[in-house]
Amino acid sequence: MRKKKSEALIPAERHKKILDYLSHENILSIKKLTELLNVSHMTVRRDIATLIEEGKVAPIRGGVTLSENGKPVPAPLKRSNRSNINIHLKKGIAEVAARFINDNSIIYLDPGTTTYELIPYIKRKKNLTVVSNDLIIVNDLISSDFHLIHTGGEIDNQTMSSVGPIAISAVQNINFDIYFMSTPGWSLEYGVTSPDIERSQLKQAVLNNAFQTILMADSTKYNSISLAKVCSLDQIDHIVTDQGLENAVAEKIKQTGIPLHLAAPNDGEIKGTAPQADSM
Repeated sequence: MRKKKSEALIPAERHKKILDYLSHENILSIKKLTELLNVSHMTVRRDIATLIEEGKVAPIRGGVTLSENGKPVPAPLKRSNRSNINIHLKKGIAEVAARFINDNSIIYLDPGTTTYELIPYIKRKKNLTVVSNDLIIVNDLISSDFHLIHTGGEIDNQTMSSVGPIAISAVQNINFDIYFMSTPGWSLEYGVTSPDIERSQLKQAVLNNAFQTILMADSTKYNSISLAKVCSLDQIDHIVTDQGLENAVAEKIKQTGIPLHLAAPNDGEIKGTAPQADSM
C-alpha cells in the first residue's frame, strides 16, 4: 500500500518542525529530515540555510544541530568586516599562490578576502584573462589592460559577489588555466565546503572547467565545516595555506599526495617574484 503523502507545509511550519525535532534528537542528518518532513533534499537544505542565517541552528559533522545553548550562532561577517582578519596570513598565502600565474593565462578568482590579496601580483602580469564573480575584485582590476570578465548573476551583498544560474552558465562556457578557490571551511574528511548550495554549485562549475585548481585557505579554517560540499581535497591540485597548520594534519595531507604549500606571514610587502613555498 502506498504511503499517504502528508499535506504540504509552508516554510515557517517546516522550520518549526525542524526545531522541534532537533530539541529531541540533538543532531539530525539531511536524509533523516527529508524522511520526517516528507520533502526533497533541496527543500530541506533551503530550510536549513534559512535557519542557519537566522542563527537558530548550526551545521556540524553529520548534519545539523540547535545553536549552542539556544543562543543564535554569530551571523556571517560582511566582507568589509572580514578584510583585516588574519590579514598577514592572507597576504602570505597570496604571495605564494601568485607564483603559479604565468603571462597569457586565463584565471578565475573566487570571491573573498584571501583571493583579493592576489591583485597586486596579478597587476604585474601581462595579457591575462581574469574572470570572477567578485564585484570588489573586478572593480579593482577594471582600469587594467587585462581581458576582464564578470560572471553576472544575482548579487549577494554579504559577500559582494554574484551567484545563481546566470553566473553558472557564464563559467560553463569558459576554460580556465587556473582556478584560485577560496572557502570558509576545509578538511581531509569533508573536503572543501560552502555556506550555501548556490555558491557550491558555482564553484563546482568552475572546478569542472579548470586545468588546475589551487585552494587558498588559512589554517584557522581547517576543520570548519559549512553546509554544502564543494569537492573532496583530492580534486584540488595544490593547497596553499599558512605555517600555522598542525604538523599532524600537514603530514596526513602529504600522505594523500596533494602538494601542500605552507606560506609564511607577510607584512604587506609586494615582492617582484613570489618565492617558493615550503612544500610537503
